[in-house]
Amino acid sequence: MAERYRTYRDVVDPGRKEEIVKDQRRWIAARAAECGIERSTVLTPGDRARAIDCFALHYQQRIGELDRRLGEFDAAAKTAAGTAPVELVPFGSRAGMEMTIISKEGLGTNHAVIRAKLTEVNAERYCGEYAQDPSRSCIERYLNETKVADSISADCEAGTFKTFYGDDLQLLGKNFAEGEMAPYVVRDRRTGQLLDGSMASGLSYDMDQFNALCPGKAAVAAGVSPPPQQSSAGAAPRAEKHLTDKERGEADVDHDYQILVASGERLVAVGALKYDISGWHSSLDVTLRDLSTELASVLIQGACDHVTELRGSWSFRVYLVNGTLAGECRFKRQIDETFARGAVQLDKTMREEPWKAGLLRAMGINTNTGPMPPLSSAETRCRDMLQRSERDCKGGPQTPECAPEATERHLDQCVADLKQEWMQSH
Repeated sequence: MAERYRTYRDVVDPGRKEEIVKDQRRWIAARAAECGIERSTVLTPGDRARAIDCFALHYQQRIGELDRRLGEFDAAAKTAAGTAPVELVPFGSRAGMEMTIISKEGLGTNHAVIRAKLTEVNAERYCGEYAQDPSRSCIERYLNETKVADSISADCEAGTFKTFYGDDLQLLGKNFAEGEMAPYVVRDRRTGQLLDGSMASGLSYDMDQFNALCPGKAAVAAGVSPPPQQSSAGAAPRAEKHLTDKERGEADVDHDYQILVASGERLVAVGALKYDISGWHSSLDVTLRDLSTELASVLIQGACDHVTELRGSWSFRVYLVNGTLAGECRFKRQIDETFARGAVQLDKTMREEPWKAGLLRAMGINTNTGPMPPLSSAETRCRDMLQRSERDCKGGPQTPECAPEATERHLDQCVADLKQEWMQSH
């Protein structure tokens, strides 16, 4: 009973929370009085048994009343879903971490407010698509344990906004700083810290909430960090920057993010309801304005039948207006095409010149599944040659033995040695 009461109080009707709490207290008082229980009452064993039966009856009736109210709410929600597009706004990066919008006021003004509820449909999507557990217990646990506010608000002129988690943030503008992951400069007004754009920072869904409250404001935000100026004619050339692995990874993410944003905006421009870039799923998620699975299929086929300039591995997912995942595919990358061609060529080489597998093993590459087999005599000689060349030629071709021609000659000798050994054993 307590679980049903909390669901009704916190999820179904949060705007009437105080009234619902008073109603529950009145029921508790009436239950005690009707069952003859007062604080000073001393019960005999017989009275205790009758009181237990009385309490059980009252609890059964109360559970039935709460179930009726929950059923009425679900019916109203389903009716609304059938007559109007369901609008969602995320509070997290995982599937189902989104609220169903109930009302919107003053969007784009200095007092924009969106009220929303976490519904059973949201929970079903979370449990089915993310948790991979579509059970009733997962749905109820998600609804009961997810603690978020029932509204978000913003002063769109000042760029300040409050999120479902109660964070007090301010959009300062676009981020033009070189090498930064975050596409926007957003400050936590309580701590003064800037969100770094990582998945843990929540910047992606925080900006989704801001964009829902202040449509178009982020697109024209003034940058606090100006774009880098072009060097003057007499200026010294800029030194080449050698990126670390971390910096290179961040640059790749920024490069991909710009491509995905442009793709998402093009889809919205031609009729999609909205788009989102999910760092958690590494996907571009597009929501349609209707329930057309045919349109979803066309979009998926069109998005993933050609090679893109993306550097990371990203998926394309299409949702219908009611939140149902209509389908998904993985974007093709140029590097994947290159690897695929390389794999075909490698397979061809291994079939036509099988002794070259020994050269790969000499390099430490296991061409088979399972543990690396012991090296043969010819493979060991090749490994020693490769290690000697790596050790002695670190500084480049400073000696004749390190010249490209010498390295090529050593490799040819290695392959000839491997071929002779293979021919003798086969």
